Amino acid sequence: MAGLSTGTRAWRKDVAVRGALAIANEHLFFGTADRVSSIDVKTGTDAWSTAVDGYGGGPLVVHEGVLLSVIGSNAVAAFDAVDGRLI
Repeated sequence: MAGLSTGTRAWRKDVAVRGALAIANEHLFFGTADRVSSIDVKTGTDAWSTAVDGYGGGPLVVHEGVLLSVIGSNAVAAFDAVDGRLI
């Protein structure tokens, strides 16, 4: 992620992202084959990562502190956007 004021890279993280990304409240949300995760966009540090039964690769939506994600073949899961716990 590039530093907005300087244009230099602030951090880098190699992750096998599957599907869409979402950004809200200074966090980047993404899915991999078996996890939904959050990274602090300023520091690049892991905020949380929750195991799921297959990430569906669909859109991620953040609204009022809740992250919605498609998991498995056709299920939708709601996560607390702050700590990643399933709601």
